Amino acid sequence: MVKAIPKKYVSVEQANRLLPEIHKIVWEMVQINNSLSTLTSVDVEFEEDYEELCYDVQFNKKFHELSSEFYNYYEQLLEMGAIATDVEMGLVDFFCKHRDREILLCWQLGEKSIQFWHDVDKGFKSRKHIDELEKVKVE
Repeated sequence: MVKAIPKKYVSVEQANRLLPEIHKIVWEMVQINNSLSTLTSVDVEFEEDYEELCYDVQFNKKFHELSSEFYNYYEQLLEMGAIATDVEMGLVDFFCKHRDREILLCWQLGEKSIQFWHDVDKGFKSRKHIDELEKVKVE
């Protein structure tokens, strides 16, 4: 059964308090993503159909174990109000309400705190420093 995870809004302060746990989860997701990439990049040829069948069973088992672990971590992020927007880059966004306007707080693996934000319809390249939030006018 698929469970609904409601959208959660967090403040800059709340997001900063979540970062130690977010960091651990995103780090694990990056490692799993790298493992999945390595696993799927291997091309093996077999002389016998039986050998290929055995390999396919083991490959698929490992692929699905890693995928399940990856999405369990992603689900944890969602429950905390975070969205992994680019796992390879370690990018995470948090929904936030600022003066009744929905924005995304933006964090990248390695940053010590929430320092950036961007509009919901924009991305990483258009992120602005968090200090600029006070200058934003309500549209």
